[in-house]
Amino acid sequence: MLRFFRQIRKNLLMSDKTRKYLLYALGEILLVVIGILIALQINNWNEYRKNRIKEVGILEELLEDIKVNKQDLANDRNAEQTFVNNTKRVLEHFIQKRPTYDSLSHHIRLTSNSLQFSPRMVGYEELNAAGVDIIENEDLRQLIIRTFGHYTDLMVKQGREFEKFDNPTIDLTPHIVKYVAVDTSEIVRFKDEETGVELTTYKLGMRQYDELLNDKEVQVLLHKSLYNRINRMVQSHRLIARLVDLEQAINEELKTR
Repeated sequence: MLRFFRQIRKNLLMSDKTRKYLLYALGEILLVVIGILIALQINNWNEYRKNRIKEVGILEELLEDIKVNKQDLANDRNAEQTFVNNTKRVLEHFIQKRPTYDSLSHHIRLTSNSLQFSPRMVGYEELNAAGVDIIENEDLRQLIIRTFGHYTDLMVKQGREFEKFDNPTIDLTPHIVKYVAVDTSEIVRFKDEETGVELTTYKLGMRQYDELLNDKEVQVLLHKSLYNRINRMVQSHRLIARLVDLEQAINEELKTR
């Protein structure tokens, strides 16, 4: 093909038909430019198509993040409710100066339990690696950033690993240790039916109980612990609602693909 065009150009030059040659040359240049533009357009289209495929993959991974995190948050909220009920029971017991009972040491130990939300962030990490602009829908992009980049991170930082500067559930531990002791006279056995894991150990018992009843600092820490736990439950509820909203928005976006 190139040999054919060169032959035409040579014939035009030899025949001294300058005007026709110039027109031919301009036409040849125009064809080359059009060819380049078409190639660029095809390349841009291919890149766009690949980005959309990657975007769909990230959105699907985000849906999996949301599914796992909703379940974990619901589980944590239920566990936190159990801890709240237990802490209220122990606090009321101390305030009313009731006598000790067999499982009191166990209930006291539970007051120092604290949770740490560890979210699944696979999809969000993939999004950050690819660049957030890969999400074509601006509203959806901002919703993802707010939900995972702010609200989820805020929930993580309310857990035991980040609240050490002011976490009454952790501050309770050294106080509780003073009043709880291992009772070697009685053996207790635990077995998890689901995993089959068994544990044989000694029972925890109370000591210096009268002193514990009059320990105002323990009562204050229990009271603060209740507020912290309830706050985490509220934040868990709100984050679940935000995850549900994001889940719906992603599903609506995927329907357009």
